[in-house]
Amino acid sequence: MKDFAALAAKLTPEEKAEIRSSAPDGILSEASLTALDRAAGGSAMGHGYYVSSGTTDANGSPEFVLHHEMAREIFGSTG
Repeated sequence: MKDFAALAAKLTPEEKAEIRSSAPDGILSEASLTALDRAAGGSAMGHGYYVSSGTTDANGSPEFVLHHEMAREIFGSTG
């Protein structure tokens, strides 16, 4: 089971600000994905804290959004 609170605590204030620059269900930037991966332990280790949005960008790369539990940790109650 993922520990969403522990991962959120490992993010720097700057990383949290970058993640918050999108809505709780917004597409995450590369910088946001990198921050989540770093906090989770390395490259692609953040999978599960962020999930596929089901969409792709203009280059055909998959886009990601925060897992709803991670969004709750970073943004507070999201509904």
